[in-house]
Amino acid sequence: MLTREQLSTYIMDILPKIQDLRHSLHAIPEIAGKEIKTRKLLKHYTDKLHPLYWQPKIETDLVFEIPGRDPGRVIGFRSDMDALPLQETVDIPYISKHEGMMHACGHDGHMSILIGAAMAAQVFQQYLPCTIRFIFQPGEEETCMGAELVEKGVCDGLSAVYGLHNWSGIATGAVSSKSGILSAAAHSFKVSFKGKGTHGATPEKGLNPLLPAADTVIRLQGLHERYKEESGAVISVCAVQGGTNSNVIPTEAVVQGTSRYTDTHIGDAIEASIRDAIRKSAETCNVEYTLEYEKKYYLPVINDPEQTEILRQAVKKVLGEGAFITAESHTMGAEDFAFYLDKVPGCMFWLGIGKDHEPIHSGTYDFNDDSLLNGILVFCSLMFGDALE
Repeated sequence: MLTREQLSTYIMDILPKIQDLRHSLHAIPEIAGKEIKTRKLLKHYTDKLHPLYWQPKIETDLVFEIPGRDPGRVIGFRSDMDALPLQETVDIPYISKHEGMMHACGHDGHMSILIGAAMAAQVFQQYLPCTIRFIFQPGEEETCMGAELVEKGVCDGLSAVYGLHNWSGIATGAVSSKSGILSAAAHSFKVSFKGKGTHGATPEKGLNPLLPAADTVIRLQGLHERYKEESGAVISVCAVQGGTNSNVIPTEAVVQGTSRYTDTHIGDAIEASIRDAIRKSAETCNVEYTLEYEKKYYLPVINDPEQTEILRQAVKKVLGEGAFITAESHTMGAEDFAFYLDKVPGCMFWLGIGKDHEPIHSGTYDFNDDSLLNGILVFCSLMFGDALE
C-alpha cells in the first residue's frame, strides 16, 4: 500500500520543479491550435516518464498512458493547454514573452498539476490499480477543440474522466464541485449591418447601419430578460462597432454577443429568437445584413453523481473533511470538457486559488502557485484510490 506520507513527501520534493514548469509555461503562452512550444516543453518532462504515447490527433495535443495493474480499466485526466489573446499587464519575472498573448485563464497551472500527477504515477506505478490516460488538450478557449479530440477517440475505452479548473472566490487549495450541471452551454453571434455612408449633415443621402445595430441591442436585451425569467438563460451583447467620426455615417455596423443556457432543449429556441430579432431590426431599418452564428459549445458540463462522490471522498482522503465544498450553483461560463462527460461518466471540479484572487481573463491575473500541491494530491488520490492509505 502507498501511504499518504510517502505520497506527500514525494510531491513536496518535486513541487519546486513543478512551480518552475508553471512559470516556464506562463512565459510562452500560445493560442488555440498553435501550442507548439507548449507541447514541446511538456514532452520534455514526460519523456523522462517513458509513458505510452498516443499519436497526436489534432496536431498539438499530447496524450499518453501510464499502465496500472488492471490494464482493462482506464481513467482519464484532462488539462487544457491554450492561452488567451490578451496583453499581460502584471509585473512578474516570468511575464509572457509573446506579445498579445497570456495565460489569463490558468491553464499553465492546470498543465503543471497534471505533470506532477504523472510524475507520481510513474514513481509509484506498482500501486496504480488501473491505467491512467493523461490528456493535454489544445484549444479550449473559443475554438472548442475538446469536442474535436473526443470525436477522434480520446475518450475511447475510458471508464471515468476528470478535469479541473482554477477558481477565484474559493479558498486556496480547496476543491468545489457538484453533481449535475456545473457550467452552461454557449452560442455566439456576429451580425454585420450594411448601410450607405454619407456626411452626418445629410443623413437622407445615406443609410445609417447604426440604427439597426441599436435596435438589435434593445431587442436582444428584451430577449435576455424574457429567457432569464423563464429558464435562467442569458443573452448578452458584448461588442458594438461602427463609425470612427462624429460627422460621418459609416457603411457598416457590427454587433457581437453570446447566449448561455443549461437546458439543452431551449438552445434551438434561443437561436431562432436571436435570428428573428436581428431580421426584424434589419427589415425595420431597410438594410441588408450578414449573420455568423456558432454553436460550438452546445453542451453544458454535467457531472456524474457517482463520480462526484468519488471525487469528494478522494479530496477528503488527502486534504481533510473540510477541503471539499459542495458548489451552491452552476456557472454560466462554458467549457468543452462537456464533450468528454457526454461520452464518459466523470466530474469536473474547481480548485480554489483564493477568495480575493484576481479573476480569470484579466490582464493582471496569475495562477496561484500555492494551489499546485493540493491539485496534484487530488489527482493522485483519484488515481491510486484504495491503494492509498
